[in-house]
Amino acid sequence: MTPVSLIVSVLSFHAIERVIRNASSTLTAQQVHNDAIVAVTIAVVESLIAIGLWLLMAWGNKNGQGWARITATVLFGLNTLFLLLSFVRATVSASLAFSVLVWLVGLFAIVMLWRKESSEYFAAVSPRR
Repeated sequence: MTPVSLIVSVLSFHAIERVIRNASSTLTAQQVHNDAIVAVTIAVVESLIAIGLWLLMAWGNKNGQGWARITATVLFGLNTLFLLLSFVRATVSASLAFSVLVWLVGLFAIVMLWRKESSEYFAAVSPRR
């Protein structure tokens, strides 16, 4: 889902400009444009980092690494916090709806990671110490 959010962020550029323009009437058109570029750039960098982390956690979970399951849970908690914060700040409604969809997919993944069957898998494939 994160690659999709990367694409949505880039495609939402004009909507982001509109939100910035509506939030501050004192900014010039160039300042609004520059702020939108910064916002999209930050979103792209965040998405690329998230993609890398998800791939790392997928690899770790596939190999039964306990740290990957814990890291996924912590990052899901942070994602939940950021989602809640997005309800109180100015956001593009399509972006917010997509964020909720991504959160629901993350919730499903976390529930699956902590099921009894998953714990048995982690115990079976994790490296012995």
